[in-house]
Amino acid sequence: MKGIDPVANSISVARDHASLEPALSGRLTYECCTMEDLLTAREQYDAVVASEVVEHVADVGLFIKQQCLLVKVSFLYRISYVYS
Repeated sequence: MKGIDPVANSISVARDHASLEPALSGRLTYECCTMEDLLTAREQYDAVVASEVVEHVADVGLFIKQQCLLVKVSFLYRISYVYS
């Protein structure tokens, strides 16, 4: 499983949290990058989860399109957001 964030400090925090759960050891990787970086590298995944990100995005339609390009055909895309 790969977690990404364009903010290096967020990656550090995620790594610290993951280190508290021994069952996750060796199962997670983190990369300080953007979704666009993954698209440029032509990466695709079995599942893509965008959790509490969409509320920070200027163009939600484009964001969802780009997220879907990261998902292999017939696999999972999930998005969640804070509703107020």
